[in-house]
Amino acid sequence: MIEITDQKSGEVKKHVFAFEDGGVTPFNNPAYLLYTMATLPEYRLHWPDGKERMSLVSVGTGRVKTGRGLKIDENLLGQAKSVPAALIGSAQWMQDLACRQHGECRHGEPLDSELGDLVRENPRAAFLYSRYDKSIGEAEMEGALKVSKKGFTLDNIELMDFLGEMGQAYAEREVKLEHFE
Repeated sequence: MIEITDQKSGEVKKHVFAFEDGGVTPFNNPAYLLYTMATLPEYRLHWPDGKERMSLVSVGTGRVKTGRGLKIDENLLGQAKSVPAALIGSAQWMQDLACRQHGECRHGEPLDSELGDLVRENPRAAFLYSRYDKSIGEAEMEGALKVSKKGFTLDNIELMDFLGEMGQAYAEREVKLEHFE
């Protein structure tokens, strides 16, 4: 519950808000939503766009390669369990693509085999954009099992140090000042 004071009357009103984790919405990567909020006149922020004035940096929590692979004949329940992750992943992919299309992408993993990473100059860019989101591979999955029998999940508190070290190594290797110039 949050108390908000009405600016005209001075009356204090109590409000209850419900928040959703961005990971369960189409805005798992909220970078393009941020651009929209900053520049649409209705939000009254009046931020001028242009790559000389705006940089968006999107930092993910890491990606585990998914897909059905050899489980093509999976039963209906197995297929149903994979639907939420597929929907969230495809919405996140689309948000990332919109940022790379309308911005000038300075860093990011390849989106797919057709588009590649779209890291290139864009003379019409509305902002600079960098996406940092580590691909979690087999080595990290096996390393997580050595630390915790629960294995690799982002909510496994037994992996806090392991995840921190993995994130630090990724940042030291991938984050560069020229992505922001």
